[in-house]
Amino acid sequence: MFPKVRECAPSVEPIAIGNFAGTLNFSAYSLPMRLIMRLIVRKQGGPTSGYHDFRDWDGIRRWAGKVYDLLAQRLGETSHDEG
Repeated sequence: MFPKVRECAPSVEPIAIGNFAGTLNFSAYSLPMRLIMRLIVRKQGGPTSGYHDFRDWDGIRRWAGKVYDLLAQRLGETSHDEG
């Protein structure tokens, strides 16, 4: 798990972990960061300037629904699909 979180709250265990793409906003980066990001993204075949939003909102909503259902199960509630 995440070391800093474990250090602050050692008894906390995640019920789900989600990894999602984010955004690239080259104009908001400092010059050194912009150059580093361009190298990384160019290597991956991505865009190297401008603003780009790679978030998959439907995927995020599906994951959030699963987290809701897991929490509801632990609390003895109904799932979000059941009302």
